[in-house]
Amino acid sequence: MEQNILGVVIGATSMLGGYLFRKLMEGTSKKLSDMEHVPRFRNLGELKNHLTASPSQQDYVIVEGIVQKVGNGSLLSEKASVEGAAHVITTTTSTKVYDNERKKWGENSHTVVNLNLALPFKLVDSNGNYVRVNSVNDAAGFQSVLKLVFQEKTLPEKRSIGDFATGMALSEIPNGSHIQEFILLFGSPLAGVGTAVLSKQSMFNTDVIFTPKEVAPSINELFSRNEMMASTFRFLSLLFLIGGGTLIIFSLAPLVYRLYLKHSKPPSDAVTA
Repeated sequence: MEQNILGVVIGATSMLGGYLFRKLMEGTSKKLSDMEHVPRFRNLGELKNHLTASPSQQDYVIVEGIVQKVGNGSLLSEKASVEGAAHVITTTTSTKVYDNERKKWGENSHTVVNLNLALPFKLVDSNGNYVRVNSVNDAAGFQSVLKLVFQEKTLPEKRSIGDFATGMALSEIPNGSHIQEFILLFGSPLAGVGTAVLSKQSMFNTDVIFTPKEVAPSINELFSRNEMMASTFRFLSLLFLIGGGTLIIFSLAPLVYRLYLKHSKPPSDAVTA
């Protein structure tokens, strides 16, 4: 009986998970549908004309171009001798941890972002037209446009027998670290979906300021990423819903059968004198 009830609880939890994945799938699918109707600009000169004709002089758009510096502004990687518009350094430290339940040593890792900087840059098309991007590191998919330019693994410092014994007693021994450096390189392609605004710099000069909500190396990858997410959520939704429903049926079947036998059993013959 208890196993049957546990099966129903697990099955219901699985179906709830399936429902949540379905809502995520519906949200991603709606986002994709909305993006299909968002104006796309590979020719950024056309974007400027589009905004000039708009009463609000702003719109939600998709753009694509090549990352270029604004003036002399750049972020330099000294170790890789390259420069770009965004710079991220992460450090992953790992330790050996003893699992008392399994009676064996395992590895635990922890990643910390030591540096996350971004400068304004230009997104330039093949005709030299551009939009100005003031911030990109808050956009979804930011990691997809960065390039790994340097990495270094460091081994733990030499320890004395006393340090090793202390680590064993604490069930945790340092196992070194892994430093990685990522940069949004100048000259790399970038596409984004977000808000473009026409900004008057002077009486004779206007710039387009683009604030991305999501970025990718190209427009195609921008769509394919969301399509893959929608497909993944759809698969997980079906898996959890079907799995949970099947588990509930198999858990309830014995109970229903016992109940059926109990109520279908003919009454015993009356004892006559």
